[in-house]
Amino acid sequence: MSTNKVSTGAQTGALTSAQTPVDASARAGGQTEAHGTAPAAMRSVTRDTAPEPRLTTQSIRSFVLRQGRMSPAQKLAYETLMPRYGMRYVAPAAAGTTVGAAEDTAAHASLDFAAVFGRAAPTILEIGSGMGETTAAIAEAMPENNFIAVEVHTPGVGALLKLIGQKKLTNLRVIQHDAVEVVQQMLGENTLAGIHLFFADPWPKARHHKRRIVQPPFVKLLASRLAPSGYLHCATDWEPYALHMLEVLSSEPQLINTAINTDTNPANNTVANSATKMAADTATSATQSTSAQPAAHTANGFALRPHYRPITKFETRGIKLGHGVRDLIFTKNSTKGMS
Repeated sequence: MSTNKVSTGAQTGALTSAQTPVDASARAGGQTEAHGTAPAAMRSVTRDTAPEPRLTTQSIRSFVLRQGRMSPAQKLAYETLMPRYGMRYVAPAAAGTTVGAAEDTAAHASLDFAAVFGRAAPTILEIGSGMGETTAAIAEAMPENNFIAVEVHTPGVGALLKLIGQKKLTNLRVIQHDAVEVVQQMLGENTLAGIHLFFADPWPKARHHKRRIVQPPFVKLLASRLAPSGYLHCATDWEPYALHMLEVLSSEPQLINTAINTDTNPANNTVANSATKMAADTATSATQSTSAQPAAHTANGFALRPHYRPITKFETRGIKLGHGVRDLIFTKNSTKGMS
């Protein structure tokens, strides 16, 4: 584990272009290594000649666009399936507009999930879908829910689209853009059943802590988009970042830690039960947790791994190397006033 101190000077003000820690790519749903090494699927290709789209206007980013081009299969999936399963982000336009499936998404426009998916169902946001394996697996296991994956890296988007096609997933859509701007401009308040943020870049060096995605302003923004009793689930294999996450999430008044307040666990309420199927803090989930995630984690603010989050190849390797994986699951306090 890193000896770097956890940042205690986390930002507390409003989100601005000068201070926002931006992330549209949590590290591949567990597929991108914690120490800056891209997964083999990305290392084996060279940079594509096609220019990357402009993915953010923020000055501080928590993602770095990797050098690489899509494999032939990823490129084919991107070209053929992005028009069907992708949603395009467009710069600020009409405030208060509702956006449907066939329209360009615009800033200050609240996505009409029923129009996008052709049905009304709990909708879960996946921040940083990476190469898409975890996102696709969760969407396949939860056909009753809608999923929106946000990812900046073109090979990752292509890989996820390939999986969507292979698995015939009709409940999953993809946005290739900065996650902060997507949440700010495209998602309405109190609309999401859940948010997943798995294995985001921990930015272990102290001078890079400002780039971490989990900061007070962004957590406050995420909480505002959750419906009452909706949940925010983060996971990391980097212990100092886990402690930072725990501090930041615990400081947000709209959120309640399910590892401490078991009555707020989504498995125990009807609003989010179908969206999450949580197994944390139960005997069942204890048997499903890995040896690196003992039940004792619930005593210090960390949750057991719920059964819907699969163990990735990257995570398995980390466990073998002695890296403990920490899950944090918070729900929105339904008794608080709407933000």
